Amino acid sequence: MLAEDFVNMLRVEVIDDNLKFYRRIYHDTDVTKVTDPYYSEALSFFKTLSVKQQDLLFEIIRVSSVDTISMVLGVLDGSTTVRNVHADFGLFYDKQTEPLNGDLQDIFLELEQERNIKKYNI
Repeated sequence: MLAEDFVNMLRVEVIDDNLKFYRRIYHDTDVTKVTDPYYSEALSFFKTLSVKQQDLLFEIIRVSSVDTISMVLGVLDGSTTVRNVHADFGLFYDKQTEPLNGDLQDIFLELEQERNIKKYNI
């Protein structure tokens, strides 16, 4: 596996698929059938939003996911520090001898920048 493949897999699984899941459950769930108090309150709030506000909320969730993944990849790459961690990480896939990490955060952020350029016509 190449670093680019790993980053693309993360983007699809953690960002794209999770957002599809969130959109589906928030749009399709009947609030009267929800038993979890937190989820019931969150769903009730969501239903009060306009379509534009709902889309904005999902974009906020997406940006939060992007920031989180970026930070984790930065930790794995060694470009972001974590308290009490004083050694380098090595991310290996299967029997590969070369680590995947080193440029993961840069690869990820480049892909996100390309996505934003296309989406917002920057």
